[in-house]
Amino acid sequence: MSDDVYDLLKIAAEELIAQNTELKSDLASAREDLEHITQYGTEEINAAVELRQKLAQALIERDEALTTIEDAKRALNATEEGILLAAMRVKEERDEAREKAERYRLEANAMMMQR
Repeated sequence: MSDDVYDLLKIAAEELIAQNTELKSDLASAREDLEHITQYGTEEINAAVELRQKLAQALIERDEALTTIEDAKRALNATEEGILLAAMRVKEERDEAREKAERYRLEANAMMMQR
């Protein structure tokens, strides 16, 4: 009976060793899978962060371009207003010169009539 018990214990030990070896293999495989998933996840996270940074930079550049366009529009409007103001001044000066010329003409005619 002792040999039978010994044989049973030996068989049980061999099965435990086989199960232990299989579990070690499964654990190693699971670790490799986890490492691969972690690496893949890290790569995806890094790619997403890089994409977000590029998007943020593009938005900043778009805002800067819009600001430049608005500044150009204001400058153009200011230039247009400046041109209109200058044209109005020239017209006023022309009208004043015409009025003076007309006064001088009338004065000259009055002087000629008096002589």
